[in-house]
Amino acid sequence: MASFFLLFDKSDRLNYADQDSLNPGCFIVDDKSGCYIVSDSRIDYRRELAGELGIKWNVAEGLSDSKLILFAYLKWGEECLSHLYGDFSFVIWDPGRDMILCARDHFGCRPLYYIDQPGFLAVASQISAFKSLPGFRFKIREQYILDSICSIERTETLSAYKGISRLKPAHYLKLGFGQLSDQYRYWDLKINENYSGLTLEEASDGLKDRIVEAVRQRIQTFGQIGVELSGGLDSSGIASVLAMLLGPNVRINAFTHSASSDGIAQQMPLKNEMEFSKAIVEKYSSIRQFEITGENSEGGYKALIEALYSLYKPINLHYAMNSDLLFEVAGNLGTSIMFSGLGGDEGITNNGSGYFNELISHGQHSKLRDNIKSIVHRRGSRFFRKLIKLYINYYAPWVLNLYKKDWRKARYRSFALQKSLARKYKMKRRFYSTPFLPGKPTVRDIQYFRIRYPTIPERIEETALLAQQHGIEYRYPFLDVKLVEFFYSLPSEYKYKDGMGRYLFRIAMEEILPEKIRMRSDKGGNTIPNVFARVLKDEEIFRKIIEEGRLKNHYHYVDYDKIDDMLDSFKKTGALKQQDYGLREFQSSMSVLILQNWQREGKIDIGIKC
Repeated sequence: MASFFLLFDKSDRLNYADQDSLNPGCFIVDDKSGCYIVSDSRIDYRRELAGELGIKWNVAEGLSDSKLILFAYLKWGEECLSHLYGDFSFVIWDPGRDMILCARDHFGCRPLYYIDQPGFLAVASQISAFKSLPGFRFKIREQYILDSICSIERTETLSAYKGISRLKPAHYLKLGFGQLSDQYRYWDLKINENYSGLTLEEASDGLKDRIVEAVRQRIQTFGQIGVELSGGLDSSGIASVLAMLLGPNVRINAFTHSASSDGIAQQMPLKNEMEFSKAIVEKYSSIRQFEITGENSEGGYKALIEALYSLYKPINLHYAMNSDLLFEVAGNLGTSIMFSGLGGDEGITNNGSGYFNELISHGQHSKLRDNIKSIVHRRGSRFFRKLIKLYINYYAPWVLNLYKKDWRKARYRSFALQKSLARKYKMKRRFYSTPFLPGKPTVRDIQYFRIRYPTIPERIEETALLAQQHGIEYRYPFLDVKLVEFFYSLPSEYKYKDGMGRYLFRIAMEEILPEKIRMRSDKGGNTIPNVFARVLKDEEIFRKIIEEGRLKNHYHYVDYDKIDDMLDSFKKTGALKQQDYGLREFQSSMSVLILQNWQREGKIDIGIKC
């Protein structure tokens, strides 16, 4: 990934840019038009784009991604974004139109931030680049801190710092002389009617072809390839297609998180996923597996500190931070490209949730009963009990709400937020107003909601920053736009069939995935099962930080007693199944205390109260 920082002076008709911080490899100028582009990009479907641009492939093959984007802009203007696929963020300065165009890819795989002031516009691919902006000081937003403690997903346009805005995925920013900047959406997930009438066989073949192509597009660069491999459908599917495309003579490093003996003792009862990931290794000889247990590693304090050194903001999403051991092993092996199954659950491998709502709303009661019978046959549940529950949930959901626990109350009680701040900022109301699905959602409603949720770009960005320290760049085939659009447009009955979720994906992966994985419906456990054991290795360090915050902070964000209780709960074997504390709540609160400590000792200056 290439980083960039640009500073435009608005008073001089936007014709000045500070290029001192630019990476020369991502800066391209068109001599004829005077336009230039700075980008952090990886463009997919390059041959298709070259054809649309009228450039012969033997010429286009040697062009950089930045140059292809610039050629697309010179031909189509802002409409070039409807022709671009891949991971990208870029800035184009067009002197002929007195205009700056900034854009970010469809799912936010490459970040882009900006500061828009009356006299200047500063644009950067990483927030840290704004350190070079004269007179600018980082000041963290207090609402961001409180949201982190309460696990509230952030608004897409807001960054952690005052004055710094984030360009949303699938949006572009356009600024002309004398105009205010604004964000415009260039893409949205919509139904393509050409796909909605396909037969099951056509849909299965089409899905398989697009999955294979999505992976192929992302291996068009040199470097040692790795893959995150669990025993689930998503990562197993990516690993299998990689091995199939690269052939038996190209080695693939596969990295699997597994529970150490200590981890199993401290964590809730876990299903051992290793037998499933090993089935992939047995099927494809080119895959070399590395097991990440954390048995002989440093504790959870190391992971938290390393993440904060890179991010300098409270931790809210934890997958990347707790993957530090994976990054370390992968980097030492020379892995430069890492494939991930992220986006599968949200997109093409979603489990068909919402299908029963559709059947009831369309009066397809016999089809509903057939699906319930299949579930009963496979899982041994009670037919009439499940059927009645579905109808009550659809027609009178308030009845079931009388008997089931309100998970929001339990979750909110678990947050270690200082009570006076919670009242001052009305955090309970804010937490309860977190966007939820509409009532009686369909399969497409759920897919749209999940794949556009702001956790995806934030997780991708944090993963990129932390993996970059080890020379690793991530690729996400399941976030391929063509693939996602195809699956979204298909009939719901292909996504959930015969009482089985992820149905079409299972059919498409026949002969590619081992059968014990392809047809499994018992995926369980924690994605990174050793995390609780690692936290407890550093229990004394965390207790000391908590006590220092209690005694030395003049401004208190967290409830210290509650954080202590969290640590106590992690030591109770199997207790995590019953109680409401989770690792995310603990690590978020601890990250705030550590940042306060650093600010108090003068190690950082991000404006956090301490």
